[in-house]
Amino acid sequence: MYHVYKDGYNVLPGLTKLGNEPIFQIDDQLEEYLSEKRACRHQPYQEHELDPKIKEKVCQFVHDRLLIEHPNFKPTLDFSELAMQIQEDLVIHQVEKDRDWLACCHVALPGGWAPEEKIGKSFEDIHLPVPGMNAGKSIVRSMLKGPFVRFVWGPVTQPKLNNHPTLPGKISGKGVFVKVERQVLWPFPETGTVLFTIRPCVIADPDMPSLFAAIKTKTPEELF
Repeated sequence: MYHVYKDGYNVLPGLTKLGNEPIFQIDDQLEEYLSEKRACRHQPYQEHELDPKIKEKVCQFVHDRLLIEHPNFKPTLDFSELAMQIQEDLVIHQVEKDRDWLACCHVALPGGWAPEEKIGKSFEDIHLPVPGMNAGKSIVRSMLKGPFVRFVWGPVTQPKLNNHPTLPGKISGKGVFVKVERQVLWPFPETGTVLFTIRPCVIADPDMPSLFAAIKTKTPEELF
C-alpha cells in the first residue's frame, strides 16, 4: 500500500522517474480487481483519432512488458482484452505539434471521472475540474521524456475501486478510506504517444492524524 497522503495534499503533477520497479503490479487481489472491472456499468473503452499502428505498437509493448515482469502471464494483443487481464487501467494520450488529446482508454475503475466525457480532450481540459492544477502544454511535453511514476489520492467513503461519477456515493458507515492511484507514464517519443497505466488501490486503515493533517492543507475549492 502507498500511504502517499502522509506527504500532504498536492495538485502538482509530481512526476518521478520510474526506476527499476515494474509497470504492472499483479498480486493476490487480481480476481477482485477483474471482478469489479467486469461489473462496471459505464463503457470503459473509448477511442478518438488514434492511428491503428500506434495502438498496435502500444499493445505489443504492454504484451511484451507483461511477459518480462510476469513470465507466467499469458497476455493477449488486444487493447481492451489486455486491460481486462490486469489490475491497471490503460490510457493512450497523443501529442502532435501544438495539440494533444486523450486518444484511447480502457478505464473500468475511474477515480471520480467519466472516461466517456474526457475522450478527445487535451490534458489541460481533462484536469480543468482540479482546482489549482497547472496542466499546461509544458507538462504534456515533459511526459515524453519519461518513463515517470506519479501518485494521486483522495479520501472516499466506500472501499470500492470504481468511483465513476454516475454511481451512488453512499457512505458505508465503516469510516474513511483513502483511494490511491499509482500512475505510470511510458513515452513513445517517436510517435508523440504516452501510455498511462492507472493502478488504483483502497487503503482501509489510513493513519488518521496524517490524513486529517493532509486534508487541512486543502483549499475550500479543493475540498468541494
